[in-house]
Amino acid sequence: MKKLAVLLIIPVLFLGAAVPVASADEAMKAAGKSLLIPGWGQYQNGEFDTKNGRIKVGVMAAIEVAAIVTTGVVGGICGAPQIWIGIGLFIGNHVWSSLDAFMNAKEEPAVKLGTGTPKDKVAVTH
Repeated sequence: MKKLAVLLIIPVLFLGAAVPVASADEAMKAAGKSLLIPGWGQYQNGEFDTKNGRIKVGVMAAIEVAAIVTTGVVGGICGAPQIWIGIGLFIGNHVWSSLDAFMNAKEEPAVKLGTGTPKDKVAVTH
């Protein structure tokens, strides 16, 4: 189990260090939201406004439903060891969604949605 955890954490660390983002705080919020509910971070990033973004979120939703159904059916018919088929789909979908939301959060969400400007803050001049 420890080896599996390390194998999952190391790629996340390398991807996180390699991806330049404008606001790491917003990227982490998007990743956290997508880790809980796949597609939520994509929606926050404004990806849902494009056709490809809607397709991606739709695929994530379909995988989520398939994982839940597979876990229930396989767990009810076969039992404990085979239940990991559905749980693996479930975990994989959440991790994929979270990493995708983190990597695509290059701008503040208001900028992508067209309701704000980059670094929409009061500037202090001297």
